[in-house]
Amino acid sequence: KEGSNWGKKIEFNTRFENVFHNHKPLNEEV
Repeated sequence: KEGSNWGKKIEFNTRFENVFHNHKPLNEEV
């Protein structure tokens, strides 16, 4: 369950981090 979610989250986080260098989404908290 978490494995599949993590894979997608990592890809999303990587793209988000690239766009939001200073702004960090609440993705880590969720």
